[in-house]
Amino acid sequence: TGCAVQFERHPAHESTPGSIFASSARQKSTGSYANGQRQFPSFDWTNRVCVKLDISDLSQILQVFRGMQESLADGKGLFHRSERGNTVIKLEHRIDPQPGYFLEVWKKPLEGEAVNAGLLFTPTEALGLSLAIEQSMDVIAFGIPMVIAREAVDVK
Repeated sequence: TGCAVQFERHPAHESTPGSIFASSARQKSTGSYANGQRQFPSFDWTNRVCVKLDISDLSQILQVFRGMQESLADGKGLFHRSERGNTVIKLEHRIDPQPGYFLEVWKKPLEGEAVNAGLLFTPTEALGLSLAIEQSMDVIAFGIPMVIAREAVDVK
């Protein structure tokens, strides 16, 4: 009935722009108790839905988390097209039935069935993710800082 999401930061380097990959997995089993032991829910990471979020996507996501917009692209979401298929990323602020931010990703390969995964972030989780994205923007935009040896210049 649920979903899990994992984020990976990929700094910019050489001619590759930076990004954050978001992988969502649908829940396979619910938690339970067996022989006095708690069994935690499991998730279908084999069939995960993965999207690459660039600096523009991430900036729009931050606008929703900061209350500058109620949803991505007025509810239409962000549209990604690749040689493998199409992806729609939706994020919206919700009040009912409980407050939070609902993230949903739809992937439609060129051949095959569409898959989706959705997750409601609590306001606390959304704040934490928002801060993580914000703090990652420098390396996503400019890469990991490095010292470049330069010839000494005599300044008079």
